Amino acid sequence: MGSRPIRSLALMVLIALAPWRGVALAQTPQDNFVGVNVHIPSNDMLDAVQDLGLKWIRIDLNWQDIQPDQNTAPNYSVHDRVVDEARKRGLKVFATLAYFPRWATEPGADDEPNAAPGQRNYHNNVPLPGLYRQVAEQVAAHFAGRIEHWGLWNETNLSHFFEGTRAQWLDRVVVEGVQGFKAGCSSCKVVGPELAGLDNYHEWMDVFLERLATANVSVDVLSWHNYGNFEEIKPVTVCAGIHYFKHLMDEQRNCFGFPTGSAPMRPVIEKHNLGHLPVWISETGYKAAKEDPARMANQVTYYRRVLEEQAKRSWFTGSFFYELVDDNSADVPKWGMTYRSGENPTYPASYQTKPVWEFIKKAAT
Repeated sequence: MGSRPIRSLALMVLIALAPWRGVALAQTPQDNFVGVNVHIPSNDMLDAVQDLGLKWIRIDLNWQDIQPDQNTAPNYSVHDRVVDEARKRGLKVFATLAYFPRWATEPGADDEPNAAPGQRNYHNNVPLPGLYRQVAEQVAAHFAGRIEHWGLWNETNLSHFFEGTRAQWLDRVVVEGVQGFKAGCSSCKVVGPELAGLDNYHEWMDVFLERLATANVSVDVLSWHNYGNFEEIKPVTVCAGIHYFKHLMDEQRNCFGFPTGSAPMRPVIEKHNLGHLPVWISETGYKAAKEDPARMANQVTYYRRVLEEQAKRSWFTGSFFYELVDDNSADVPKWGMTYRSGENPTYPASYQTKPVWEFIKKAAT
């Protein structure tokens, strides 16, 4: 990037905090950024992101929360508050549209007919034909000028998040979603396919890109979730079943010189001549409960290594860490950079941070 000022968070963190590992300065684009997953954040969480120094948040925009009843008008009040408060703090919002209410979906295999209506699992059901397009257009228009980036569902290659077929996903979410978002906001960017980084993820990316071409539609950013580990945290032999972060990106896992495991994502993208598109890893992170010092130390290493991998690749321009704050439910893994207490928390009074918090804050500021 020549003599232009260095603004990349990934680059700054490497210079400031990590031993240099041969990452070329000129290969790090200025539009690199790091964000954080916040679901539906309260104002104190937005205060925390602002103080942390990050500029991007990824939020959940679940239609089942906005229009649970077909006969009631959509209620955007909660999300309007989130978006407006985020913008007041200088934060950019990336919203993922997913999870429709029962009236808006096909019957699902796990609707549990004997359960009380409030206990049935509808969120992974397939939207009715035409409805995802309609909703995508509506939300893009409603938030035009406030949300510029929209995600296509969430981890559709996991049945507990989407139980439809690939064909239903491609037709009723991917194609309809791109068409709807662009119709509601022509300047908005569509991000997808938001896949989980599992063994079959590259196959889903392949059919996703093929369907975009046949439908003559396109996305602006390619995305998936990568929770692959690093050698520094979990050293294993090359023939072990683990996929490292790099294996899910662009480096095939090998066993004594022979390829093994799933194909990395980058060759699939290049196969479709879309290597020019930026890539966001819209979820990545490391579980570290506050009672476990060893894992909290590993969490710092994990975040550092993600940023190093991002800085090495000009096409890998955005990382969203999962997540900002621990879920306090007893049975939920602790992925957060911090944890908080109290029924009406405020920042910073209610917050206790993990070591990774200071690492990211120093990098960002």
